[in-house]
Amino acid sequence: MKAFLIFIFIIFLYACSDNSDQKVNGNIKEPSTESDERKDEPEIAKGLITFNSVDKAFVGMDIKDLLETYKNYQLLDTPAYYFEIDSEERELVIAKDNKPLMFVWSKDDEVVELCAISPSLRTKSNLRPGMTIKEIKEIYSDIKMSQDIVTGNTESIYIPQEKVALCFFTEQKTIGIYKDSDETGPMTSEFKSDTFRVNYIQTRK
Repeated sequence: MKAFLIFIFIIFLYACSDNSDQKVNGNIKEPSTESDERKDEPEIAKGLITFNSVDKAFVGMDIKDLLETYKNYQLLDTPAYYFEIDSEERELVIAKDNKPLMFVWSKDDEVVELCAISPSLRTKSNLRPGMTIKEIKEIYSDIKMSQDIVTGNTESIYIPQEKVALCFFTEQKTIGIYKDSDETGPMTSEFKSDTFRVNYIQTRK
């Protein structure tokens, strides 16, 4: 538990270290209209978060290619359950100058999920780690938060327009005000405060 709280604290401080209104490659890109044949192809761009890619990494990438791509970065051994994954295995956090960039979950030597940690990473609509719920509402006004029923360590806001989840580390106290629950767990559009900040953004179809 102590190690988990220290890990949360490090990521929280880093996420809060850059609240500037930066944009991916200097511009907010408008959603593209891709053909059905190409809609699941990863869109690789420096600093960009999509539903199946983060920066130069993407879901389906061979782990050897990932390690080669980020050979000049630090590779930190991290428990998978820190990132809402029901597993006791340890996976990788890619970091630069001791600042976490992303979490990588792999199976059978292939990337299956990515979590963007650095505030330098952005979606096309400018969603980013470190932003507040208030800032999220300025981009998407109709948002709902759910509580993770597997690990109990996180709450998240799923953005269907971009197919990503904005995740918040929580422990004993929740961010959302929960009244109802469905098969996926408690869900709400009411928050105790709009000042809570996103800890990481998870790729999710």
